[in-house]
Amino acid sequence: MSFLLTTTEARVISALFIGIPAFLFLLHLFLSFRKNAFWGFVVPVLWGLLSIWIVSKTQTYPSEMIVFCIAIDILLIAIWAFIRFVLKKRKNKR
Repeated sequence: MSFLLTTTEARVISALFIGIPAFLFLLHLFLSFRKNAFWGFVVPVLWGLLSIWIVSKTQTYPSEMIVFCIAIDILLIAIWAFIRFVLKKRKNKR
């Protein structure tokens, strides 16, 4: 059994590794600008659940995967907090 990927399979996998995080990031930006602050937490929670699933399925480097997933969660929450700060500042300016 060969574990080498064909060119088409490699392209699909790389598109998924780029496409899914890009989609989640754009969705996070869109939801963070909503009036209700709750929507900004949807993507970090989804990422956390996805991270738990990925770490449970992977056998190699689980500690590095956990650190990476926590770092991305912190980044998403920091982006949400910054957007909420800007929106509040903009609202007070009016």
